[in-house]
Amino acid sequence: MGEQSATGAAFRLATLLKPRCLAMVGICAGRRGEVNLGDVLVAESVFKLGSGMVRRYYKEEYPHEETFEEIKTYNLSARWLGKIRNSEQNLSDWTNSIWLKRPKSYEYQKHWLLHKIYEHQENPEANPHPKNHPNKSTECQKYGDVIEWLWDEGLLVKSDFNLKLTPEGE
Repeated sequence: MGEQSATGAAFRLATLLKPRCLAMVGICAGRRGEVNLGDVLVAESVFKLGSGMVRRYYKEEYPHEETFEEIKTYNLSARWLGKIRNSEQNLSDWTNSIWLKRPKSYEYQKHWLLHKIYEHQENPEANPHPKNHPNKSTECQKYGDVIEWLWDEGLLVKSDFNLKLTPEGE
């Protein structure tokens, strides 16, 4: 959505609904391997680089500009921070109450489908066609999209009725 649009939307909603608490959701540039899709993070402070005071001056007849960055533009109140820290012991109860199963990644679905196509090609009597596979709905939720993706990558022979791997797909 972007910072400017989110600010405007939050202001309009806060004015209209007058909430006691407003939570913003966005993308966290966290540490790889430590922050995952679906994790709930609470920021103690939020900042935006590029805001702050700009000082313009001349030095040896040349104009110079110096920006003094405002690093902390918002800090979570001590009261809210205390409540959050005290509730960490109950966090598992809360996260279990909002838990949604994460979808399989496109990469996983791609590999699953390639494997099932290969199995079906090698032994069609023992292995069902991937379209009719009993686990298709859980393992490859975006079946049609994944087929298009595999066609685009040159891993499937383009055909409306039959799924056949290219040499690259095998």
